[in-house]
Amino acid sequence: MMIFIINKFVREYKKALVRLVAFELCRGLLIVLAAWLLTEGIINSDFGISLLVVMIGRVIIDNVRSRHFNDLSLKFQEEIRQKLHRQWFNRSQAGNSGELLTLMFDTVEAFDDFFVRALPNIFTVLVVAPMIIIVAAVLDPLTAVIFILTLPVAPFLLYLIGGAISKRNQQALLKLTKLNAEFKELIAAITTLKIFRQSEAALKRLELTSTQSAGATLEALKLVFVSAFALELITTLSIALVAVVVGLRLIDDSINFEVALFMLMLSPEMYSPIRQLGSGFHAVVKARDSVNLLKDRILSFNQEDSRHVYKENFNDFTVVIGESGSGKSTFLKELVKEYNNETVAYLPQQPHLFKDSIRNNVSLFKDIDDSLIYQVLRDVKLNLNLDNSVEGLSRGELQRLGLARVLIKASINITSPPIIILDEPTAALDINTKQVIINIIIKLSHHNRLIIATHDQEIINLAGQIINLNHSSPISLK
Repeated sequence: MMIFIINKFVREYKKALVRLVAFELCRGLLIVLAAWLLTEGIINSDFGISLLVVMIGRVIIDNVRSRHFNDLSLKFQEEIRQKLHRQWFNRSQAGNSGELLTLMFDTVEAFDDFFVRALPNIFTVLVVAPMIIIVAAVLDPLTAVIFILTLPVAPFLLYLIGGAISKRNQQALLKLTKLNAEFKELIAAITTLKIFRQSEAALKRLELTSTQSAGATLEALKLVFVSAFALELITTLSIALVAVVVGLRLIDDSINFEVALFMLMLSPEMYSPIRQLGSGFHAVVKARDSVNLLKDRILSFNQEDSRHVYKENFNDFTVVIGESGSGKSTFLKELVKEYNNETVAYLPQQPHLFKDSIRNNVSLFKDIDDSLIYQVLRDVKLNLNLDNSVEGLSRGELQRLGLARVLIKASINITSPPIIILDEPTAALDINTKQVIINIIIKLSHHNRLIIATHDQEIINLAGQIINLNHSSPISLK
């Protein structure tokens, strides 16, 4: 989780990262300065204008810093949602719609808590806490040693509790995913359920799933409450330890009163981000679990890596393989964009067909001779009247009609043959239709560059190059 967030900062949010570190350094200086001025004010009974200026400066820095974290949260969530929306409208990647609904709303929303509640405290621990320890080490090394020894206790406790919270949180997310899926299913089938008088039974099942989801969420929140309470206890005891040690040394005259009071002023600031991190720890765990849910849908397809792959010289016959959800369809769409200045013939898994004639669907409303259209229809084993509508055609016929469009483009551009990009051209087809399409692919490969995403082993065996989206680079077969 943290590696992923850090990578995002380093690659995409470099300027924001520099600003946030600068804000933390300014906050650290203002915290130390405010504690020192407050100490001086208590001793001398003179709370000067300097302290007021420092406190106002800290409020301003805190507000600007919070706004930057909010902006980062919105930008990050927008990026994730855009990728999810692309998959939502890409039927080949849609998969479980209930799962995608959970990813789009509840799961992505978890990042807001992470950016707004958890990440600022993580920055404070990493930047401000070391500054306070350095100041303490200069003025009172013993207090600095106490800071160093007690600071890791809270993170270690969170590490121990984190596994249990993560398990409960994953259970809650799964229950929520199931609830979203059942709700969507109920909405889609409500008419059928009413006809067969099963709507009440479906509602009861949905109510049971909702109760289970709420129960799983409550179990996760119980552990979060326990972890927050434990952190409060640990930080309070740590501050008390510093106070007791400083008090005993003050009685023994082994520490200056001014330094002792200054250390007492710094102690709450030292442990404050740890205490606040306890309340935001659930956000950290939930965000980490969200990444685990998202990575198979989004993160497995890294756009920068894919560009590195398709800037390589493609073979004349390239096949793109990978597990379902690895991003093959997205990869092909990016290729189409990459070749926007070249001639490309693209066939998606489910080509869009207009409620119009066969002629206009094959020619895409261009002025093409009917004899050429009939020729490509014969090539794909279709015997259709060009004036008829596409309505009523089978899945295999529609797939071959889409392929006819590709053949039309290949026939028109004889001197400059197009790059032909096909997405799962033989998926869910019967053996005879599949063989027709494979024969056409073989014919096209003689004069065109082919790039095909497929699971079909027969097509894979024809390829001269394989790009495996489960790996980072293409694997050449020849």
